[in-house]
Amino acid sequence: MKTLLLIHFILSSFWIIQVKGQGFNAALLTGFNAAQIDGDDLAGYNKLGFHGGLKLSYFVKNKIDLSTELLVSQRGSSESFSIQTSDNQEFIQLNYIELPVMITVHDWLINDSYYKVRAEFGLSYANLFNSSSQNSFFDEDVSKFKTHDFSFLFGLAYRFTEKLGINVRYTRSIIPLFENPTQLVRGLFGYFVTFRFEYHL
Repeated sequence: MKTLLLIHFILSSFWIIQVKGQGFNAALLTGFNAAQIDGDDLAGYNKLGFHGGLKLSYFVKNKIDLSTELLVSQRGSSESFSIQTSDNQEFIQLNYIELPVMITVHDWLINDSYYKVRAEFGLSYANLFNSSSQNSFFDEDVSKFKTHDFSFLFGLAYRFTEKLGINVRYTRSIIPLFENPTQLVRGLFGYFVTFRFEYHL
């Protein structure tokens, strides 16, 4: 399964770059998530994880485009603010391949070339390809985390130049992350804030 996801990611990356110039716009994305999980007794956006991939967008009318992204997104939770985890630290690490679909509204046109700011909102599907944990709340049974996740998102972006910009985004799971056959686990809803750089091709 992991190999198939990697092949899909690579092929999709080539396809996104190839369609650039056919009315589509593409961008490379890299940054990080600050995540937490509601219901695991670990408070705070303490879990830092990699966020990166590719974006493809198409203007459907003036100032409005439809876009999709293909991302690697690391989420989870942690009892303290960190990237690395230790043996005496409780954490949940969830690694996803993510596919958001968004409507974007642009403004502040520069030289008839690009828009300086944008607001975006949409839905996202993510497939869990790897997980680990050290969390006594649910006995470290990571096998019960659902393979599929559905979320809503919204964000703001600013472009310094035609090529380079930044984006801040909030994402919240719509369904619980954890299979919950008993009432011992309260569903575990994931949410995270993304900070990233964008390089527009």
